[in-house]
Amino acid sequence: MMKKFDDLAHIPPKYHDKISDLVRRCNGSSKILAEKMSASLVNKLKNDHSAAIMEEGFDPKVSVEEILVTKGIKGIDALMASRREQSFQEFSDIFKDLIMDGTGEIYAEISDGFTNGEEGALSWTEKNLQAHNTENLPPNMVMIANMKTQ
Repeated sequence: MMKKFDDLAHIPPKYHDKISDLVRRCNGSSKILAEKMSASLVNKLKNDHSAAIMEEGFDPKVSVEEILVTKGIKGIDALMASRREQSFQEFSDIFKDLIMDGTGEIYAEISDGFTNGEEGALSWTEKNLQAHNTENLPPNMVMIANMKTQ
């Protein structure tokens, strides 16, 4: 049983190696990798369900992508600058701060673009989470997934 807990005490080198390989494939650029990773997430977001409550010309996906790229570059660079075998604590501290800062920054940024501010940002986020949670589910599981999102 203790062996399982010991496995959680460090980040397997394969994650460091995988990111290193991806950066190499992006001509050594953490910016290009962050842009690709951000685009793959942002391309799944939808605005059509919230268009009526958005300020004219506002696209929350643009703001989300800009912030994800900035935070992604910092995360990739931090991982690449770290030791190949680092403790989970070292790894999690870096990424916890990036995730918390990025989430707050995204929320603050997109709230301004909705006619009803924070409520609109929450509604847009919830609808995108629901769509993500139900995207590949069989019809009989969609209701359960929707209940868990709310």
